Order: sequence, then C-alpha cells, then structure tokens
Amino acid sequence: MKAKLIRSETDYEQALSYIEGLMDAVPGSSEEEDLELFSILVERYENEMYPIDLPDPVEAIKFRMEQEGLTRRDMRIFFGSQSKVSEILNRKRTLSLSMIRSLHDGLGIPAEVLLKDPGSNLRDQKYSLREYPFTEMYNKGFFPRFSGTLSQAKERSEELLENLFSVFPKEQPKPIYCKHADRNVNEKALTD
Repeated sequence: MKAKLIRSETDYEQALSYIEGLMDAVPGSSEEEDLELFSILVERYENEMYPIDLPDPVEAIKFRMEQEGLTRRDMRIFFGSQSKVSEILNRKRTLSLSMIRSLHDGLGIPAEVLLKDPGSNLRDQKYSLREYPFTEMYNKGFFPRFSGTLSQAKERSEELLENLFSVFPKEQPKPIYCKHADRNVNEKALTD
C-alpha cells in the first residue's frame, strides 16, 4: 500500500487493515518502516477526527484519591481546610492556583487537567504574595490556623491572605500607615 495522508473513513479503515498485516514485521525491515509510517498517519487522523478531551479536574482528583487510598481528610494538606475539601469535591468552589500547584506537586496530577474548568475561566488571583509584607505577617502570627513552614505558607499565600481578609466588608480597607515616609506609599502595609 502506498503511503498517503488519510482524509476519509475509507482511507482510515484501509490503513488500519494494512497496519494489522504489518504487526509481525521484522525489526529493521522495510515492513517495520511502513508500520511506523502508517501508525503516524493513523494517529494524526485520529487526533483530528476523534480528539480526546482532558478529564474533569474534580474527577481527576477523585480518581487519584482512589488510586492512592486517600480520604477527604487526607486532602486537607492540598486544599488548606476540611471545608475547602468539601467545597472543591462538591463543585461549589473552584481550584486556586496554589491548590493546583499543590495537587500537581503532591499527587502528580497534570496541571493542564487541573486548569480545565468547563464553562468558566480560571479566576484572577485576588491576593498576590508580592503585594504584602508576607514574611513579616507570617512571623507575627497573622495566620494562626496555619502550622506549616514559611515556604509552605508562601505556596498557600493566596488562600492564607484570602482567609485573613475575609473578615473585612466587601470593600478594600483604607490604608492608614506607611512604614517609610521617604518612600512610595505601600497601600497594603497596614490598613484599618
């Protein structure tokens, strides 16, 4: 059979039949080269005609939990609290970037799977580590329910800052103090 691009179901079926006949090809032979070439052509056609979508992030998490024998309680280290575990697994809350990083690093779930969220976009980061004196805040105990190291706190900074500021009304608190009068005002240095 002559190699050509596969453009129809008929071409596809013929290529599959030809590949089947080449499965016992001797290594290094021209049949083995044909097998490789036709396999590439078939794979290209299948990717175009029958694309496989990424799995749902929550289903991927549940699948990995099952594989690893993890309970919802075990997932607190990835989400920060038991309530967040419940909200994520019940689809009432979206994954934050720090959760995605934690799940990717800790459980090996591909980031592209965790970033997929059908029907919505990844929410913008509300609190950035760079905008706050985070190390000082950690050292002074601003995050009393967090018991990890500073580096672990920085990985979960978005969640920790979100929890810290959740007690404020919807509007952002107004700055009342700046540490250094001779520098630009750091609006997030201390708020009322």
